[in-house]
This record gives sequence, structure tokens and C-alpha cells, in this order.
Amino acid sequence: MDLSVQRQKLSDAGAGAGGEDRLSALPDDLLIHILVLVDDAAEAARTSVLASRWRRLWLLLPELNFNFIEHRRIGAVLAAHEAPDLTLLIARTKDASAESLSAWLPLAARVLSGHMRLELEEVRREAGTAVDLPCFHKATSIVLNLGLLDLALPPSGVFARLEELQLIGIRLHG
Repeated sequence: MDLSVQRQKLSDAGAGAGGEDRLSALPDDLLIHILVLVDDAAEAARTSVLASRWRRLWLLLPELNFNFIEHRRIGAVLAAHEAPDLTLLIARTKDASAESLSAWLPLAARVLSGHMRLELEEVRREAGTAVDLPCFHKATSIVLNLGLLDLALPPSGVFARLEELQLIGIRLHG
């Protein structure tokens, strides 16, 4: 059989009625599960170009994995995030400061109901500043590797569901 005929048949088979995208016809829960398997929040966000139906799906992900994303973008993503619960948050970033982390950690604390891992490389240390750790009421596990930044513990609050806390490369502030 002619190869061009085979290709034509495959492309015809991939299109639904009227050339509709069959993948986008899947239920949201299944599409979100597929995006979780991408395992990188930035890559999942890029799927929004596939079809108009995919534009906001990545904002519903129950797991966010930031692999060396610019630290300033993490706060914007968390502010736009629409899932009721965030079960996993992994953030690996470079060139972060105590101030930038203190800006987005409260956003994460509000929605995180599972595990968070934060790893910093090449931090910017500023005298007299510390990362303000908010109270993560629903988090079950927190691992912080802050590259020797100062960490200020919350003045009050209860980490009610916390089962594991690892503090690596920190200096306690105060």
C-alpha cells in the first residue's frame, strides 16, 4: 500500500465528526490526570495551545511540579490556581530571595493538603531578611532546602496534619 494513502487514512481516523479533536472530548478529570503525568507545571501549561478547551485545565492540577522555574512565576501560578486542594507541590528554583519566597509561601499554605518540597540553588542572601514560614494547616509533609537562608517560624498556628518536617540548609531566625 502506498505510504501517502496510509498517512491520509491515519489522519482521517484521528479526526472525529467535522474534524473535531477526540482527545478534547474526554472528561475533564481524565484530561487533568493526563496533565499530571506530564510531571512539569510549565509543560502542562503549554498544553493550553492545543485547543480552547485545554486553556484553563492546567490550573486545575492537584499536583504542581516546578522544575527550575523562575521563582517569581511560582506566586503567579499559585494565585491563578483553581483546584480546591493541592496534594503535591515541588519547586526547584534558582536565584530566590527570602522576600520572594515569603510572598508566595502563604498562597501555597492556603491550598496545600499534602506534600511540599522546596529546593533552592544560588540563593540571594540579604542581611536581616528571613523566609517567613506560614502555618500549613493541611500539609502532611514539608521538606525545605533553603540554601542557608534564614527561616522565621510562624508566631502562632498549628500544623495539624503534619507528619514529616525536614529542614535542610537553613538558619533559624530570631
